[in-house]
Amino acid sequence: MKSKFYALNFIIIFSILNFGIITQFNQLPTVKAEMVISEKWSYAVGAGIYSNPQVDDLEDDGNLEIVFTSLDSNVYCLNASGIKLWNYSATASAEPTPLIADLDNDGYKEVIFTSLDHNAYCITYDGNLYWSYDTGTAIVSYPSAADLDDDGTLEVLFGCLDNNLYCISDTGVKEWDYLTGGTVYSSPLPVDIDDDNIEEILFASNDGNFYCLDNSGSYLWDYTLGDGAGFKAAAADIDNDNTIEVIVGSYGGTLSAYRDPGIREWLFFPGGSLREPLITDLDSDGNLEIIISSHNGFLYCFNGTGGLLWNAYVGGGLGHPSVKDLDGDNHKEILIGAYDQHLYCFDFQGNQLWKYAFSGDIFGRPVAVNLDADSEYEIIVPVGHPENTLYCLDIAITTPTSPTPTTSGGGLLEIPFLAQWGLWIIIGLGVLYLLTVILLLVIKKKGKPAKKKGKK
Repeated sequence: MKSKFYALNFIIIFSILNFGIITQFNQLPTVKAEMVISEKWSYAVGAGIYSNPQVDDLEDDGNLEIVFTSLDSNVYCLNASGIKLWNYSATASAEPTPLIADLDNDGYKEVIFTSLDHNAYCITYDGNLYWSYDTGTAIVSYPSAADLDDDGTLEVLFGCLDNNLYCISDTGVKEWDYLTGGTVYSSPLPVDIDDDNIEEILFASNDGNFYCLDNSGSYLWDYTLGDGAGFKAAAADIDNDNTIEVIVGSYGGTLSAYRDPGIREWLFFPGGSLREPLITDLDSDGNLEIIISSHNGFLYCFNGTGGLLWNAYVGGGLGHPSVKDLDGDNHKEILIGAYDQHLYCFDFQGNQLWKYAFSGDIFGRPVAVNLDADSEYEIIVPVGHPENTLYCLDIAITTPTSPTPTTSGGGLLEIPFLAQWGLWIIIGLGVLYLLTVILLLVIKKKGKPAKKKGKK
């Protein structure tokens, strides 16, 4: 019996101590890739760059080009090494973001951009003017394109300060326009919102309304924003209900979600002038999140039903965000520039990973793309006044030293502080149990009556 008692207690004490050590090892930090950021190349222009750079293979030769506009009235095309291939000059500022699209379906992409000189320009892949369309009034809306009439070619859509939305054919001929009650700054969004295989056109006007037109430019519905127009809307089935929702951020700070025909599903007021919303699955869980930034210095993340998941404060105005899984961990990082002259990188939970300093403000959307077909991304960053430069940053992914336990000079296990406390508590419980067993054995031994001696 005694041997069984000792064996049982030995097993209990050993299990407690062993559990403590295993628990400690399980609490070791996970190895997380680190990003080292450095400048790869830069290209300076004559004025600020506030557009979103576009990256595409213009002539289908397997090489990527970078296209962007500038306040110096030019649209630029660079190769992947930052060398200028061509530029085309308007006669006034060309701030809006350019569009790259194969309008005529000939296998070569065109570059379309708008300008304060009243024109929308279409430039061939090698930098020559294909056509231009003069509205008679300045254009600050950046263009979008869609095959609205199902003829195999794309129509170009853009708003204008003459209160109209324009639809231009692939050859530069006006197909129709739609007059609103205010200037149209926002970029139109072509999307099949009612699931009839025909795209509608969604856009905001400074008359305070958000409009939906059919593919021929006829009115379908509108709803009142009430606090000013916004940038381009975004659309997706954000709540998995098999209907498309439209996400709109306004200049007055209201973020709203609508479904066809103009029925509001939810409303949130982050405040500040809101940028263009971005819809993505940040954490690869099958559910979409909405990322939007504000002039008030906050970056926001919402779920599909309008619930705020997190926000991150940078300070000062923010530009337009972009997302990319930079380190291959199946979670997307968020890149965003700010008026404080920094590019910021946040993880999918809104924690700042790093920031990179420039000498100019950043409003345009940074682009993470693999320019040189290696294993890592580059980041294209448009920097405004006073630097007026397009940057390409290199990302080097490094794996930190494995957190396998090491010993310090004194031979102690180097483990996290909280893990040490957990380990010592469990070991202490094991020691306390051992002492209790010993004490009970002593008491039991002392409590035994002495044997009486027999009579002789």
